Amino acid sequence: MTLKRGQQLLDKNGSVAEFDNYYKCLVTVDMPHHQVHEGEAYFVDDYQTGKTAVCYAMTVPAVGQYHFVWGFQASDAFSMNLFEGATLSASGAALTKYNSNRNSANTSALAVSTAPAISSPGTIIKRAIINSGVGTADFGGSTREEQEINLKNSTTYLLSASGSSAGVHLRMYWYETGT
Repeated sequence: MTLKRGQQLLDKNGSVAEFDNYYKCLVTVDMPHHQVHEGEAYFVDDYQTGKTAVCYAMTVPAVGQYHFVWGFQASDAFSMNLFEGATLSASGAALTKYNSNRNSANTSALAVSTAPAISSPGTIIKRAIINSGVGTADFGGSTREEQEINLKNSTTYLLSASGSSAGVHLRMYWYETGT
């Protein structure tokens, strides 16, 4: 589409699209960034000390799309596994979920907990071994597109890490659509 001088490009709500004056191009943001502005992006940040193994559970609601990425950090080598279709006998301790847009009152229905009681872990769908001294490990790939998983509705996932480290730092990020 070519606009003539004086014409405006409007979104569905009638707002005028923004153009960069220097490059003469439409200003856009990617979907995760957009979802932060919409108040539909969330995060969990957890650090566990004195442990060589940790496990987290995420239970996905029946409605919506949950676009999920995460990262681990530890001082020593460790391995990580992501299981799909887990069965829990107890969900464990709920972790605090934060909205990435600190001005939004929206909350997430995704349940996130630590130390669940596991009846069956489900099927391993991703695994990784992180060498000592690597620091942060973005489990799954080096870009968001390689890391992101669209979680299956009405499904419980387990994210586990084990190794010789006395502490593990976990960061989970997700945005929601259709909720």
